[in-house]
Amino acid sequence: MPKTCTGLNARLLFTFHHILSEKKKTFIRKEARELGLYGICKIGYPGVLAVEGTEESVSTYAHGIKSLRWASCTLADHSKGLTDDDLRMRVALAKSSSATPGVMMVEKMSDVGAFMRTAQLEEWWRQAMGYSK
Repeated sequence: MPKTCTGLNARLLFTFHHILSEKKKTFIRKEARELGLYGICKIGYPGVLAVEGTEESVSTYAHGIKSLRWASCTLADHSKGLTDDDLRMRVALAKSSSATPGVMMVEKMSDVGAFMRTAQLEEWWRQAMGYSK
C-alpha cells in the first residue's frame, strides 16, 4: 500500500548509461508504485530516473535501484527534508497521464525537460544534470 506524504520527503535523480532491460523497466515502475512514489524515467541511451515521495520510500527505492546490475548508475541528486508542498511530480503526472503513484516512461530527453517544466522543477533538474550552475 502506498505511503502518504506527511512531512519529511525526498527527491532523487539517477543517471544511467542506458535503460533497456524490460526487467529493469518493470522494476522501476512496480517498485515506485508500491512505495507510493511519483516520477519520470527516460529509457534508452542515456537513462534518467527522477522520483519523489517520503524519505523512507525514496531511500528504499534508491537502494533497490542501486542493487540492480548497471553499466553505469550515478546518483546525481538526493534532496531530503522536503515538505509536502515541495512535492511537484504528482501534479505533473496528473496533468500528463495519471494521478496514481508510479513512474511515467518516456523515450526523449526533451520529454523529461517538458515534464520538469510542468512540475516547476526545471532548474533543479538542470543543475542535477550538470546543464547549469
